Amino acid sequence: MNSNSKDKSDNQFDYVDDTASDKSEYLPDFEIKWSAGSVMSHRGGFWYVGFFVISLLLSAGVYLLFKDIMTCGVILFCALVIIIFGLKKPRKIDYLLTQNNIKINNKSYSLHDFKYFTISKREKGGMISLIPLKRFSPSIIINYDADNEQIVVGALSSIMPLEQKDSDVFDNLMHFIGF
Repeated sequence: MNSNSKDKSDNQFDYVDDTASDKSEYLPDFEIKWSAGSVMSHRGGFWYVGFFVISLLLSAGVYLLFKDIMTCGVILFCALVIIIFGLKKPRKIDYLLTQNNIKINNKSYSLHDFKYFTISKREKGGMISLIPLKRFSPSIIINYDADNEQIVVGALSSIMPLEQKDSDVFDNLMHFIGF
């Protein structure tokens, strides 16, 4: 046997494949459970009255400018739909996060199906959007309370990258009207 050649069993270091795309196989097992409301803000009766009055004014302005009754009807119908959805009571959603999956109520999603996640801060917590690898798949929304923020974001950061995204106009509008 040649003195320069080493037996593989003499090597004290195990080979770790740095090119592995699955970071979770090197993570310790963890399980994080929490519950959060489906809606982060609560509106009073004044909000609904104000929203309807603004919708009526907008509809009247459109009618005065364009004399189009159909557009006015669409504006009032959309306002009514927003009010009806806003009146729904927020429900509690149970979450279970492990190194490979997230379970939302009774539906489980593999974390390997997502590229990255983004965070939207709210007054009493936040919202995480898991962005899918597949182009036409919907993103998954995860709500959390301020108490759970560090644990949940830290666990997800160990699995996939966090990308900071600026709020777009639609996000700002939904936040402004309280959704």
